[in-house]
Amino acid sequence: MIQIPYFLGISAFADTDAVTENKLRVGYYANSFPDFSLADIQISVKLFAEELGESMGIPVNVMAYADIDRMSNDFSQGKLDYVGGSSLILATKFDTGLFADGFSLIRNGDYANSLIVLAQKQAGKIELKDLRGKRLVLAETDPLVDLYIDYLSRSVFKKSYKNVFKVMPREKKAHQVILKLFFGKADLICVHNYSYKLAIDLNPQIQDSLQVVARLDNIREGTGFFHKNTEPEFREYVIKKVMDLPNTARGRQFLEIFKSDGVVRSGMPDLLPAKKLFDTNQQLINRDIH
Repeated sequence: MIQIPYFLGISAFADTDAVTENKLRVGYYANSFPDFSLADIQISVKLFAEELGESMGIPVNVMAYADIDRMSNDFSQGKLDYVGGSSLILATKFDTGLFADGFSLIRNGDYANSLIVLAQKQAGKIELKDLRGKRLVLAETDPLVDLYIDYLSRSVFKKSYKNVFKVMPREKKAHQVILKLFFGKADLICVHNYSYKLAIDLNPQIQDSLQVVARLDNIREGTGFFHKNTEPEFREYVIKKVMDLPNTARGRQFLEIFKSDGVVRSGMPDLLPAKKLFDTNQQLINRDIH
């Protein structure tokens, strides 16, 4: 577990006396997103805490966790007020009965909240069944992608993807995964659709060379929730302040760090698609075992 020290005392512009009596204790699971290395997460979360704490006028203590069980235990024991990370991790590794509304950074447009499998473009349509034994590359820290490619593999081949494809060494970031496919050093990849869109924006030739083999829409990459025992007035105060980030110049700069367009309130429905995919894949695993 890597601790990022809290900073900033309580400043004079907090809205109420009740708010100034609180501090925000945040836990963030570092191995959640393919666009950020552990070092990136530490820096970005620290910046997030600084911006958030300054705007709210409260002390913020942020911990970036590499051990999800420890993070979950700390949340259950009330040592954390807010947890953030992959929607899959939050849906399956935490007692969701302890969750109250939180907030999520969002990417707008048709490219948000989708997972895709990509292959090099060929004459005619390519299906997953045509890629058995081919070279697969994934990002190091992307729980949803791992789950989706395993679900597809079990659906089509009745085996884990590790027993179907030639799994190559992982890449640290999603754009490196896409470039691996683009330059012919892989045969298929699985990434978030927004990562593909960003890669196309940087190099339009990528879209001409690759094609989508499979796609899953309406599944949130990451989100965050307060502990239900967090004082409601304090919780709503924080959510309101965070959702106002896009309306300030510094807030917009911060969102750019995370390649995000805005902030929305998060609730339990945001976890349902990831939980459904997980449960369905578990059923396939049990089927394959028996």
